[in-house]
Amino acid sequence: MKSGKENLRIEKIFSHAVALQQSGRLRSTIYCLRKFIYILNQDHTILIRFISRDAPSLFSSPVSFNANDYDAGDFEEREGKIHFRKNVGDWIKEKSCRTPQFSPMNIHQLFKKYLTKLSKTNRVVFDESFQTCLDSNLSHIEFGSKDGNIMVKQRNIYAGSVTTIQPIEKHQLMGTQAAKLKPFKPVGIRTNDFSALFQFVSAVIFYFSSKKVLWFESTDKKLPFIGLIGHCLYDEIGIE
Repeated sequence: MKSGKENLRIEKIFSHAVALQQSGRLRSTIYCLRKFIYILNQDHTILIRFISRDAPSLFSSPVSFNANDYDAGDFEEREGKIHFRKNVGDWIKEKSCRTPQFSPMNIHQLFKKYLTKLSKTNRVVFDESFQTCLDSNLSHIEFGSKDGNIMVKQRNIYAGSVTTIQPIEKHQLMGTQAAKLKPFKPVGIRTNDFSALFQFVSAVIFYFSSKKVLWFESTDKKLPFIGLIGHCLYDEIGIE
């Protein structure tokens, strides 16, 4: 890995992925290829790509590992295993782990395939304050539009309750919506998938459509990322 600021940024990305794994919110695998870092969750519903703007290559060779196996220090892939190496006083600690099912190149090519279909329409910004509106005990969030504005719902089919979340005033939408939304069919996203993104940054931009995946990106120039998140249709999603 590179030293200095890039190294600290990589450590930050990895540590956040580990924290999400240990909290049970996002079990994931990490894939590193040249200047790219990818995080893919276990259910394959969310894929995030971080990219270095300063270094042409962060990693001298492709590496991949389960987030929960990460052990801070130097690491490399040898003979199909990831090896973490760290100096501890007068000792050298080395941990070897299995690599994930996919290779970094597999994930890189998958992301590039979707990238050609990226459409930056229906832009909506969500910040950390939106998180307080959500019920983390409900597994899904439903996103839709009404009169050109974003409408968010959470449903509890067992209690029969529906929680609706909307911007306060149309004239206060400048920070949330750049323009009125084009109509799109309601889409469901797992609550844990959505909330996991705010572990990395304080605000995330979503681009809504009725396609099978949605695009999102970071608003933080210090930790830029772009990713895709799959639609989920389960019992708690009541499409109207």
